[in-house]
Amino acid sequence: MKQLIFLCTIFFMSVVFLCSTTPVQATAFSFGDDSIFWPGWGNGIEDHQDVIGVPDLIGGSVEIVDGILTQVTFNYAGNDSRLRSGDLFIDLGSDAAWDFVAQEATLTQYQLGTGVDLSSNSYLLSNETWSYTNGNIRDGHPVSYILNEQLDLVIGNGFLLTDFNADNGKILFAGLEIPVLSEGFTIGFTPNCANDVVYERVSVPEPGSMLLLGAFMIGMATVGRKKVLKK
Repeated sequence: MKQLIFLCTIFFMSVVFLCSTTPVQATAFSFGDDSIFWPGWGNGIEDHQDVIGVPDLIGGSVEIVDGILTQVTFNYAGNDSRLRSGDLFIDLGSDAAWDFVAQEATLTQYQLGTGVDLSSNSYLLSNETWSYTNGNIRDGHPVSYILNEQLDLVIGNGFLLTDFNADNGKILFAGLEIPVLSEGFTIGFTPNCANDVVYERVSVPEPGSMLLLGAFMIGMATVGRKKVLKK
């Protein structure tokens, strides 16, 4: 009897698992803040220091719906009235080339025509986006993207940005329409002073793998049930 109950439980969990992987299901994935600066963008001075003043970025989460990145949230502690968000950068496949940018200044999403190498000069740097008054800056780090009007394509219908001025401990990019399919990707982000930098990979499970696992669980439950009935 106990074995039958156990197998029924596995079957029920398998059905729930498969239902949760339907294409219209919104799935959230979290990320941390383990990088001090973007690769290749250390300045030899603050390279040992993760946070300089405020804010302290403490990771966040993404929301993916049917292969589309729809939302990115950054959590932070501490604030300053001069703070504002930088651009959101997305690198599909984590190959050190940005494929998409959500621009803070225009609230527009772009697909970058040829992919922008991480080490390119297509950025506004922190010493261009922040006043030096009272310091609290990571000097010479990318903050925003300089648009290439000949190569970069507008995608989607704009997006919503909840900036630091809301003082709710969250930077929110909502209404995104960035196709990430089942690939893992890397997020790049920093406020206008670059005092704390996010460069984090988000791993996204393959939908096919998840379905295969669910099918395996159902198969195991079915075989076990037959054995119980024979007894």
